Amino acid sequence: MHHHSFNKIDWPFSCPENMGCITTKQVIEKGFPILAVLHDEEGTWQVLCDTTEDPDDGKVICLGCLFEKFPIIGQFASLEPGYEAYRKSEDEEWVIEKTEYDGQ
Repeated sequence: MHHHSFNKIDWPFSCPENMGCITTKQVIEKGFPILAVLHDEEGTWQVLCDTTEDPDDGKVICLGCLFEKFPIIGQFASLEPGYEAYRKSEDEEWVIEKTEYDGQ
């Protein structure tokens, strides 16, 4: 277990801050803008840039570390499982809707 620099009272999520989260190299290593936040039916969080679908670009990081680097994701802490928030660019408004899951 490791520690984060944010104040524990600022943690907006109901899950533990060390919960694994799926993201991409582009987001965590290159600072690409976050364009999609998904909270899947199983409770897993995905924070993505929507620039790649290459499995080699995928990264698992603790949600606390991602929140520390990108506090903007805190606004989605109440996103229900099975929903996603997305936008086409950093300048656009977020759209929230039920995730279309094809079971594959």
